[in-house]
Amino acid sequence: MRANINPIKAVVFDMGNVVLKVDHMIACEKFSEFSDLPKEEIYKKIIGTRLEDSFERGIISPHTFYESIIERIGVNISFDSFSAIFNDVFTTNNGMSEIIFKLKNKVKIMLLSNTNKLHFSWVDKKFNILRNFDERVLSYEVGSRKPEKEIFLHALNILEYKPDEILYIDDVEEFVYASKKLGMNAIIFRSFSMFKSELLKYFY
Repeated sequence: MRANINPIKAVVFDMGNVVLKVDHMIACEKFSEFSDLPKEEIYKKIIGTRLEDSFERGIISPHTFYESIIERIGVNISFDSFSAIFNDVFTTNNGMSEIIFKLKNKVKIMLLSNTNKLHFSWVDKKFNILRNFDERVLSYEVGSRKPEKEIFLHALNILEYKPDEILYIDDVEEFVYASKKLGMNAIIFRSFSMFKSELLKYFY
């Protein structure tokens, strides 16, 4: 692989459903075994809430998040049991390891993720692919979340490249649009095969 006319010097990857697959409903289904609520209702009480937003910004601690969630969904389990269920929602995204390894030999690679301390501590230990990244920008560490401009500016400041020298990859169209507004190149990750095809526009 080598860059074409406008060389890309860094590739920035989203984590969930790009580098790794994630399915929060797996955890919600397990929580429903301890709750009177169905998994769909539990999902609504956790994912996309202000509480989750605060957790992913690093505003609240893992124990505060745990205490709030078990009260919301009506379960009586320990923090360790909660963490085990809450975290076990990630799986490998076949083919991504090979792509990331090849890119690492050509450009700087960065992970840019809306995530929380519980999730990232867990995936960082379990998935070797995450150790390939030169840099990491995690929402709970920097206090901002995609699609906010601040988290992208933080990434640009670390990389010290011009926006048009950076390629950003995310499965959320809104986040891709936010990166493009700052002048970055971007790919919407819809499937691995489509991603490989799109990547050939920048590397061949």
